[in-house]
Amino acid sequence: VNGGTPLHIAAFNGRDRCLELLLADRRVDPNLTSVNGCTPLFAAACNGRDRCVEILLADARVDPNLTFENGVTPLYAAVDQGKDRCVEILLADPRVDPNVADVNGSTPLYIAANNGKDHCLEHLLADEFTSESGGTASGRVPCK
Repeated sequence: VNGGTPLHIAAFNGRDRCLELLLADRRVDPNLTSVNGCTPLFAAACNGRDRCVEILLADARVDPNLTFENGVTPLYAAVDQGKDRCVEILLADPRVDPNVADVNGSTPLYIAANNGKDHCLEHLLADEFTSESGGTASGRVPCK
């Protein structure tokens, strides 16, 4: 993680206990980004660090919809990498907006369908807030 914090490194490498210890210290900001906009949650999600994703989401300070430099959210990254367990964990959190599109207008649902990530697609379609038309970044829109 280029320009990341110890929290980024713990999340990236799946160091669950280190992550817990760091988050217990209120001086640690779980939303700090690396030089290219990567959050600790993004690092955990795109690398399939299921337990780290759970630990980070348990912290009320974490904003799960912060985007990477290209508008990609942790959910989008998990879908793109085929990390279906991380997708499932993220979608279970009511703060996660499954309809946030990247800078090209692609949503996690679009990426799952386009890249053949069938298990991720199943999770997204099962989520009542995923919009089949892409939705908006302004809020969770029920699937019609």
